[in-house]
Amino acid sequence: MGGQANISEFTDDTENPEEQGTVRLKHLARINPTKSELSDHDSETDVSFVPLEDFGTDGEIKDTETRPLEEVYDGYTYFREGDIAIAKITPSFENGKGAICRGLENGIGFGTTELHVLRPREGVSTGFLWYILRSKPFMDEAETAMRGVAGQQRVPTEFVENYTIQYPGHSEGHRIQTYLSEKEGRIDSAIQSLRSLLERIDEYSSATITDFIQNGYSAHKEPVSGLEEWLQCVPQSWDIVKLKYLADVQTGVTKGGYRQEKETVSVPYLRVANVQDGHLDLSNVKNIELPPSEVDNYLLEPGDILMNEGGDFDKLGRGTVWNGEINPCIHQNHVFAVRPKDQEHSEWISKLTESKPYKHYFKVNSKQSTNLASISATDIKELPIILPPEDERVDILNRLNSKESVLSSISDNAESMIDSLEKKRQALITAAVTGQIDVSDVKNEAKASHK
Repeated sequence: MGGQANISEFTDDTENPEEQGTVRLKHLARINPTKSELSDHDSETDVSFVPLEDFGTDGEIKDTETRPLEEVYDGYTYFREGDIAIAKITPSFENGKGAICRGLENGIGFGTTELHVLRPREGVSTGFLWYILRSKPFMDEAETAMRGVAGQQRVPTEFVENYTIQYPGHSEGHRIQTYLSEKEGRIDSAIQSLRSLLERIDEYSSATITDFIQNGYSAHKEPVSGLEEWLQCVPQSWDIVKLKYLADVQTGVTKGGYRQEKETVSVPYLRVANVQDGHLDLSNVKNIELPPSEVDNYLLEPGDILMNEGGDFDKLGRGTVWNGEINPCIHQNHVFAVRPKDQEHSEWISKLTESKPYKHYFKVNSKQSTNLASISATDIKELPIILPPEDERVDILNRLNSKESVLSSISDNAESMIDSLEKKRQALITAAVTGQIDVSDVKNEAKASHK
């Protein structure tokens, strides 16, 4: 059949257990349904394509692309409106990536092959099934069952099919979904408020150095955005020196560049994800193989200023000072290591790159494509550095560090609260789907819709 997709074509009349008892997931849902059911559809039918990064961790799809069916039919995973899709590969699975698929073009979607798709059978609550897949018992057992080499481990299809639960029956499953949706909504609202607070702190922190310099030392008090405008406002007693005269810029190792080498060593290396704005995230540092003779070319040294070459606009030029947290450690080619000739300049230069005028410099001097940007080592070297006399520079840094200490304390508390709420969410989900919470007084408003 050509033309538009019709969701009613996909009705599944399979009989399913309605009463409570031990049941495997494959009896509650079709696992990875075949795309052959689309064989009668016109090849030019518009469908949704969802990259893995656009699957959220909250049961929602963040964004989709519209493509013709013929473009995605081969080589991608098929799902339809109302299906549940979860990542099966590490670390996306552990991070909880997945969604209840809603709002698909013509009710049809495709995505990476690194997905498992579950289609709830008649009468089974989609929301209840989603919560089963987010519960701690399922997540823990799935991680144990993973197969494959390090970094490429996947949850096997047979594990999903044969995972057993104590099914409470259709009616109770809908009540559990209603109960958890309401409770989770409150938790999500609190988490969102805390994340908004963290965003405001980041914005305030970025503006602080600009304010200190402008309002503390410059006669010019009007707001500025561009670096060139800012340079005209700094006191005449300050020097303005291009970075290339103050530091060397070291480029990093290219991933996969030494695959043909017979003798290699494994060394920790920093990626863009490790280099945040004003701090490091070393929770997930990977290793890379390269010849022993090449290691010194990419080694990081204490006092190096790490700067991201690019990625999303918010990653462009962001960085911090490396203090030898891991030894030895190298960096990938998307992270520059700026090595000042005088380490007394490291913290100052790093703070400057966190300010709005310098972020503006990175953006206007970058090569840009849709939502992505990169800046070259040449443009980094041409970066104008404002350099106050030492006593003024030390005074500004001391005041900055004092204020940032307060902001850091607030951020740490907010992140701790988010972590506690995330743990509470999973504990609540686990308790509800395993029958530890009595939800019998919850009205099952969703029962009639069989969602």
